Amino acid sequence: MRSIVISSVLLILVGLKALDLLVPVEGKQKTCQSVMKDLTKMQISIIMNCTKRMKFRNGKEKAKKMNCILRCAMMTVGILNEEGQLKIDQTEYFLHKFFPDELIDKANSSLMPCTQSESGDIVVFQPPEEDEYCTSYDGFCKCMIQQLPTLCD
Repeated sequence: MRSIVISSVLLILVGLKALDLLVPVEGKQKTCQSVMKDLTKMQISIIMNCTKRMKFRNGKEKAKKMNCILRCAMMTVGILNEEGQLKIDQTEYFLHKFFPDELIDKANSSLMPCTQSESGDIVVFQPPEEDEYCTSYDGFCKCMIQQLPTLCD
C-alpha cells in the first residue's frame, strides 16, 4: 500500500512519457478523485514493471530497495532525468494537461515545496552508485505522501 501512495504522489508532479495511458481533462471536467484514480492505475502498472525488471533475490531485498523501485518508476515516466535528478520543467505541462484549472494552484503550492531543499534549491539525489538503497529519495517521498491527501480536499 505504501508504494501505491508514494507512486501516486511522485507521478502527479510531472509530465509523463506514458501520458497516453491517461485521458486528458476534456474541457477540464474531471474531478480530482477521477484524476487520482487514473494516475494510480497507471502507476501501479509502472511499479510492477520496475519491480520485475529489478529482479530481486527475495522479499527482504525488495523491501530494502522500495525507494529504488520508485526511482525506477520516476525515471520511466520522465520525472527524473538519466542521472536520477528531478525534471521540474515538466510539472506545469502535466498539471495543465490533466488537472482541472481549480486544482492547479493548490497542487503547485502543496507539492512544489517537496522538490526544494532546505536552502530553497531543487533537491538533489545521490547517484545510484553511492546510494544502494536510494535513501536520498526518502525525504522527497515522505513530503509528497504528507501533501497528497490535501489535493482532493
